[in-house]
Amino acid sequence: MAAMNAPHWKPWSYGAILQGAEMILQAALAFNLICSGTLTEGLMGKERPVSIEFRVDLKLKRYCAQACPETFDIAAFDDRMILFVNSDNEGEKLIRYVNRESGKYYAERTYRLRNATKPTDPIKDVSKLECKRAPFSGFPARKF
Repeated sequence: MAAMNAPHWKPWSYGAILQGAEMILQAALAFNLICSGTLTEGLMGKERPVSIEFRVDLKLKRYCAQACPETFDIAAFDDRMILFVNSDNEGEKLIRYVNRESGKYYAERTYRLRNATKPTDPIKDVSKLECKRAPFSGFPARKF
């Protein structure tokens, strides 16, 4: 009869629940993006198919692409957008972002030819891709 008065919960079950919740939260914050679409190269004006796989960890504010040789800081993110890069470095402008609601990825690189004999008009490469979420495959191991 004493067993009937015992609580139905076990202290270790709270730890398991919290650990499970943490795993769910991590899965929501860390994921891969499988993206495919087109790249329009400004210099030649040609459009070609392109695919990119990103590994994203919003908790760490880091991402990498393709074979993932190294990670980079995420510039900014909110519930609607992840801004991977927004830079202007020595006349080369680069912006990359993905809309978290639509899955649309957009990248634009604007630059000028450096070794031209006369100044050139800006050249713009544009990528427009559709992205789908996939399980997080991790970042590269640290060398040290």
